[in-house]
Amino acid sequence: MENYLYCTYCKGTTARQDQVTALSLDIEGTSSIEEAFLRYFEAEVLDGNNLYLCQYCLGRRKTIKGVSIVQLPFIATIGIKRFVFNFEDMKIEKLYHKVVFHEIIDMNQFMVNGKIYSEDDTEAFSNAPSAMEKREQLKRRFLLNGPYVYELYCIIAHQGRADAGNYCAFIKCLKTKRWLQFDTMVSLATPQLILSTLGGTNQDPSAVCLYYRQLGESPQHNKIPISI
Repeated sequence: MENYLYCTYCKGTTARQDQVTALSLDIEGTSSIEEAFLRYFEAEVLDGNNLYLCQYCLGRRKTIKGVSIVQLPFIATIGIKRFVFNFEDMKIEKLYHKVVFHEIIDMNQFMVNGKIYSEDDTEAFSNAPSAMEKREQLKRRFLLNGPYVYELYCIIAHQGRADAGNYCAFIKCLKTKRWLQFDTMVSLATPQLILSTLGGTNQDPSAVCLYYRQLGESPQHNKIPISI
């Protein structure tokens, strides 16, 4: 991850790279992971009382501050902030609203202009032949844009209130292409159950962490980037 400061006067740029192992997205006021990504990478304008002292032209200038991705790892970990602190009641609360995420996402364009691409799928998480063929077509089309195309393979979900509840995992078998639920026992997960992790009610398990795997052959272990 690269943190940058861009002086609008002299066009000088200061950048610092930091290693992060996961992106933690704020979902308050958003309805999709795409919206949360855009908020995370939205540039901030330092102006007025917040003018930045540019190290190049040595003046206090209007500056653009932001972050960008330098390199994406083979496994992309995305945290969903469903637990927030209510300063009025002085307690932790859980956000139950629906936050849409997709099985296949194209992050090539996101590396350039702050957008990620996915497609709505009425047969999401289904193993029907038509649904599987549609996903394969989507993969091939996205890969034309570059190598950073990712497929969802694991969902960590929480069911219950902020102060009580249960965590479970949904993992996709890469051989059978079927989703399994890991709770008190391991069982097949229906598409409807997996879709319930998008949220919307306080009864369903809601996703708090997503694991995406880059399409293609797994690189050698010592070549897998550990951060972005």
